[in-house]
Amino acid sequence: MAVPASHRLASKDEVHLVDLAGEPFVALPPHEGSVLGDRLRRLSLGAGFDPDIVQRAPDSWTAMALVGAEVGCSLTVSSVAENVTDPHVHFLRVLDETLPVYLRMAWRGDSDNPALPPVLSLAERVWPGPPRKADPEA
Repeated sequence: MAVPASHRLASKDEVHLVDLAGEPFVALPPHEGSVLGDRLRRLSLGAGFDPDIVQRAPDSWTAMALVGAEVGCSLTVSSVAENVTDPHVHFLRVLDETLPVYLRMAWRGDSDNPALPPVLSLAERVWPGPPRKADPEA
């Protein structure tokens, strides 16, 4: 959970969602396949409240800027927390039981787009996971 550095819980490292009841939230737009919005709603409802979403952000980086500007709190993935260095944003580990969010990428195996190798290399550095399997037909 990202909170503004001035937030009453910013001195903590962990949080239960119930501690954020009544707080304003910044969330990504709801659309099919959106995991974080669903996760926020499920965790909040499990904690006994409906999240007060005061602002939608088009992407995680904008959401973190809005958190830093004290618009609200925002549920995000650990890779965002590991890569945001804004001193106005503090990250809290959510203690409520939840399943991890898995990020996946797909691309055409026969793509000759020159942008693909650098994008894949960057993705592997930012989101380390199991090694890619070699294409048996390549």
